[in-house]
Amino acid sequence: MLNLCFDEYYSSGLDACVKISLENRSRPIYSNWVARCSLSGPDKINPVGANSNDLEGMAFAYVVELHWDMTEWCERRPDVSLVVPPTAVLKALREHRAVILVSFAHEGRRHFDPNTKGRCIYDALADLVEFYSLAKEQVWFVTGNVQADTELTQWARARGVLEPSFLLRIAEISSFGIGLEARESYRGGQGTDARLIRRPANQANGCMSFEETKLSRVKVNFPGYRLGEPCNDEGFRWNFGCMNRVFRAHRWWTVKYLYENSLIDLGNVSFPQMTGKYLESVGQEPVDRPLLDFIESLPRVIDQVFDTERFSVFNSQNSRAVSMPPVEISRQCPFEIVTETHYLEPTFVTEKTFKALIGSGPLLVVGTRGVLDYLHQIGVQTWSEFFDESYDEISSDEHGQESRRASQALNAVARILSNRKALVDLVEGSRELRDANLNWLINEPKPWDRLIDELKATLVSL
Repeated sequence: MLNLCFDEYYSSGLDACVKISLENRSRPIYSNWVARCSLSGPDKINPVGANSNDLEGMAFAYVVELHWDMTEWCERRPDVSLVVPPTAVLKALREHRAVILVSFAHEGRRHFDPNTKGRCIYDALADLVEFYSLAKEQVWFVTGNVQADTELTQWARARGVLEPSFLLRIAEISSFGIGLEARESYRGGQGTDARLIRRPANQANGCMSFEETKLSRVKVNFPGYRLGEPCNDEGFRWNFGCMNRVFRAHRWWTVKYLYENSLIDLGNVSFPQMTGKYLESVGQEPVDRPLLDFIESLPRVIDQVFDTERFSVFNSQNSRAVSMPPVEISRQCPFEIVTETHYLEPTFVTEKTFKALIGSGPLLVVGTRGVLDYLHQIGVQTWSEFFDESYDEISSDEHGQESRRASQALNAVARILSNRKALVDLVEGSRELRDANLNWLINEPKPWDRLIDELKATLVSL
């Protein structure tokens, strides 16, 4: 078990609370995925607060989880240290029984652009090491960006650095977190609810200010079919599911394709209201009346809707937001089209794809190039035996060709999506594959399992 230290940690029965220190609230730091995993996986993680007497003599990793404001903050605040470790953590670092675990593992965006000169997270990490006189193995940066090692090499060359002064590990946390949630729901009908309390963005700080995360164990019935359980064909209300809670250009391309190919009403599809700025961003002028009628019929809602600009409590219904999928998708659709968060960014997979493994049948991923290849690397099987998955290899970086990968992906399954019998046969024919993936999600090691093992070994050898 790995000891993970937060600024402040309080536990009472099935509830827990992680607080961000006053000094760190002006930085792009919050507690979300790592904190949730600490409650969902007590056999893997032992959470402790820097405010606890238990920290004396303990070997641990001090968690610094960064949120999406991190990139902009690094550029705006070059004069400020990335984090202010509590006194007890600084003492442990000097005694070589602690490391700082900086996690951006829930994100896959770029960290360094060789064409710009602004300060980036790698600069902030190097400054952190220098400011506190830390050894290289005492600062770990964990990211979900699969191409981060190449970026770090480019950064070192641009900065004239022979070797980075910190460690980089590529390990998305979504498979680990969703795997824990699926395991707890499958075995005991429980899950973790997280309420992230924050203040509005402070322009002086350059980022949002998070104060605390309230965690609780709640009842969560497993939303999918169990291992070996045959799917109930009569329970399929739609031919497919496709959730698009937040606007992204590739999600619009997907929904527009479904509409133009007369598939939209065969599926359970959500999409937000299309405002003028969204239409402008995708270069879409809806001149034909049917398409305009469709746009005016939006939004379509399946999953939880929240406004990321105005919320003060985030993920208050976490089982719907970033945990288990709704049964309207997992049990009532024989196929799922997953529109990932990123499309043109470096290869990255979020919880959306791993949640879909709980579903009744196959899935198609409209996301970054190489998503399926990454899934294969970590142990997930996909459906190339049943439909063409070569779309995963298509680059969409050329101007005017951005939607090509999405179009080819949808072309590969369009005929199947319109045929209920073909879909039912596909579900039945791929049941072993589906069970293998569900077993992997619930029982098999993920990238973060291996990261935890490496951290434990490092703490022993410091």
